[in-house]
Amino acid sequence: LVKVRADPAVRSQVLEIVDLFRAHAVDVTPEALTVEATGTAEKIAALLKNLEPYGIREMVQSGTIAVGRGPRSITATPVR
Repeated sequence: LVKVRADPAVRSQVLEIVDLFRAHAVDVTPEALTVEATGTAEKIAALLKNLEPYGIREMVQSGTIAVGRGPRSITATPVR
């Protein structure tokens, strides 16, 4: 999650960047926009680089979170 300064004068520009990176605006206030983004470390770094000129107010980031698709599992043994 990234909170970016996005007053009405620049909000459309910030939203264009958000769309380009297939991220999502999850909260909008008169002065800021909170963005949820997923992807590789490189993709997140590129998004942050593009949002930086607008002013990143706050950011929280988790590590890798994944589960296998379909019947596959990324762990060798079942959890239960």
